[in-house]
Amino acid sequence: MPDAFLKMNNENDHDQIIEANKLQGHEIIRLSGLNKNFTNLKNVRLINQCQDIKYNNDQQHQLHEKVVNLTIQCHETPLPNHIYSKCLDVFRTNMEALYRNSNWGFDLHLKQEELTHNQARFLIVTIAKGEREGHNAAHAGADDEIDMLAFTHFRIECSENECNENGYYKNSTNKSKAQNDNIPHHGILYVYEIQIHPKLQRNGIGKRLMNMMEIMAMKLKLRKVMLTVFKENQNAMKFYKQKMKYEVDETSPTAEEEEDYEILSKAVQRRR
Repeated sequence: MPDAFLKMNNENDHDQIIEANKLQGHEIIRLSGLNKNFTNLKNVRLINQCQDIKYNNDQQHQLHEKVVNLTIQCHETPLPNHIYSKCLDVFRTNMEALYRNSNWGFDLHLKQEELTHNQARFLIVTIAKGEREGHNAAHAGADDEIDMLAFTHFRIECSENECNENGYYKNSTNKSKAQNDNIPHHGILYVYEIQIHPKLQRNGIGKRLMNMMEIMAMKLKLRKVMLTVFKENQNAMKFYKQKMKYEVDETSPTAEEEEDYEILSKAVQRRR
């Protein structure tokens, strides 16, 4: 299947989306040429914040460092239950407050639906298997949450959301308003989530994951990578705009619309 996909030279972006969504996670990795230099990370620092109780009952926070090897795998939905649960935990740790402060509010049920969508794909970062087994044996189950350290949730979609919501790219007899009006639209990779456990942040993992998804989008013949960022999340804005060179997408709300988020994008293919 991946080899046949590579030979496709199809001008119909809807066909590209359909074929790309047939690929399993390991096929996407293989097709994208992401070898072990991308998927294995050695000597990565984890920071653990511990609490030591003094005799006067005051708590003193100390930082303890651990060096581990990590591995990145691409999964399709449904995720194994233990990985799915840890993805939700990391999401809530990093994002719940931002969602509650936004116009969207925090809707855990909606997020669960997103993570179990039938076209959801994931990059999952875990401690390498041998080290994970040794860690669990040494700690007897303590601090198990660090086994899954980061994840991305992405989907291969059409740039016109009407096509995604109604499945128009799957059925040529039905057409979106954009198609009827001859408005250009094309295949994209949309990043729904990229979440790094606090223990692993500022290790270059976010940049590695974004680079991997950009390579996937390019090899899958998609036009660009897109994502949504809260304006309040200044660290994320700086990361995407300055480090990753993303720009405000043409579909992003205008200043007059006074939304509290922006849609960013980065082209990975030349326009046809």
